[in-house]
Amino acid sequence: MVDTSALGVSAVRAGNGWQGCDAHTHRKIIASHWEAFGIVAGLNVTTANTLAYQVSEGVAVTSRSATDGAMEAYWGGGASPAVEANQSTNPRIDCVWLQAHNQKELRDTDNLVVIGVTQGTPAATPVKPTPPAGVTVLAWMQVPANSTSLTAATRVGDVDYARPYGAAAGLLGEAQVKQDLVLTNKTQEFCKLSVNLPTDRNLECAVTVCASAAGSNGAGDLSKASEIRGQVYVDGQPTGDFFNYCFRGAWEPFPFRTNIECARGQHTISVRCWVGYGVNANIHYNGRFPGIKLAVVDGGIHQ
Repeated sequence: MVDTSALGVSAVRAGNGWQGCDAHTHRKIIASHWEAFGIVAGLNVTTANTLAYQVSEGVAVTSRSATDGAMEAYWGGGASPAVEANQSTNPRIDCVWLQAHNQKELRDTDNLVVIGVTQGTPAATPVKPTPPAGVTVLAWMQVPANSTSLTAATRVGDVDYARPYGAAAGLLGEAQVKQDLVLTNKTQEFCKLSVNLPTDRNLECAVTVCASAAGSNGAGDLSKASEIRGQVYVDGQPTGDFFNYCFRGAWEPFPFRTNIECARGQHTISVRCWVGYGVNANIHYNGRFPGIKLAVVDGGIHQ
């Protein structure tokens, strides 16, 4: 047994055991550097006039189980094991995957990084097969009916890509009011959505409101005005900048963005707005306009 130690510290004998960084500790440290496991670079799956998939050189962050940590695995490029021709009158979906072997701890036959394929079952509407536990899926490939090679196989579905700890995750959620309505001087809450943040984050909240002054007669009518005010709310509390915009006769989309700081954990985010002065406001969706929309984008770790 090796007592817990730090990466970079050599293992030394201590009584009947060892002290230092063993392989499992190393894998746990690697896992902490990544918020999501998957493909890092390369590992593109292509086809040829054979029954083997071609996988390009690349790197993946892969894991055999949640408790085992993670490994950064390199594949030098090459062919997968051969699959069967699809002699059925229906298509099938194959799963091409990568796995990092561990002979000493998991009793694998070697310590190599390997490519494998889980072959699907032909069907009129084929479904994805279940790959083995502890692999990283590189591609889902649909093989047409009556195929004697993989030349016509095409990629279907999505795969996971690795994301470093602290990296911005992009769009976290989006909500939209998909109906026409009337906004008054009474505060109303719209576009409530939920996000789960792994750490304290910087978030950008993008609000779009498409409105016009109630009772106006088109874009050229400047006789009526409706001032819409609002703010983003997190867990029922106002946060970020306050917006204030005057709508007249045109059905005009108004975009607004504000940056907020949000603590780790589960949160509800919404937008509340109302008419400040002037006449009521007509909110326009009509199947083509934004109505009221809220998008929450992850900007990375808040330091």
